[in-house]
This record gives sequence, structure tokens and C-alpha cells, in this order.
Amino acid sequence: MLTESMGKIDARTRTINHEWGNLLIDPIMNHYDNQYDDYRGQGYLESSASEKAFNDATGYIVGPI
Repeated sequence: MLTESMGKIDARTRTINHEWGNLLIDPIMNHYDNQYDDYRGQGYLESSASEKAFNDATGYIVGPI
């Protein structure tokens, strides 16, 4: 996920320096927002769209198993 937005060396340096939170919050929140908007566009109520988007964002963090 990180190497998509920055080079491998920069991503490695930042993760070694434990800057995980700052690096991951934007892509995760963008994913959540996009998913939420998609679900709302499909007609889901706010609470359902929020729950589904949260689950999607959690899966995005964990990645494929």
C-alpha cells in the first residue's frame, strides 16, 4: 500500500522509523470515504453504509489472506 504512493526506499525508511500512523491514515480514510459514498449511492442508509465501509476499510488494512 505504501509503495504505491511513495518509493520503496522512502516507505522502508518511514516504516523503520515507526511513522505508520501518519503514512496509513490518508489511504485508509480515502478508502473508507470512497466505499461509504459507493454504498450510499447504492441506496444503503447511513448506518448500514458506514458499517459496510468500515468492514471494507478493515479488510483494506489487513489485505488478502
